[in-house]
Amino acid sequence: KGLPETKTFWGEVVGTGAVTATIKIYGARTATATNGVLVATLSPSGTTTAVDSATPSFAVYPYYYVVFENITGTGATVRAEVFY
Repeated sequence: KGLPETKTFWGEVVGTGAVTATIKIYGARTATATNGVLVATLSPSGTTTAVDSATPSFAVYPYYYVVFENITGTGATVRAEVFY
């Protein structure tokens, strides 16, 4: 098929007041969420709602997993999505 299609990794943190998060996205060859290769790091930061996205990626992995770190903000929730 030629080159793989690009993927855009996107992340959001929502809470009250100042909100931040670190979102790390890993590619892996197995379904186990360990020993993956770091594909993207997102750092949304702002007030109430913040978003960030990574440069489109051609990384080809059968599995991806996400790690959320450094979450701040009252009642903050974090999510990550990938767009093909």
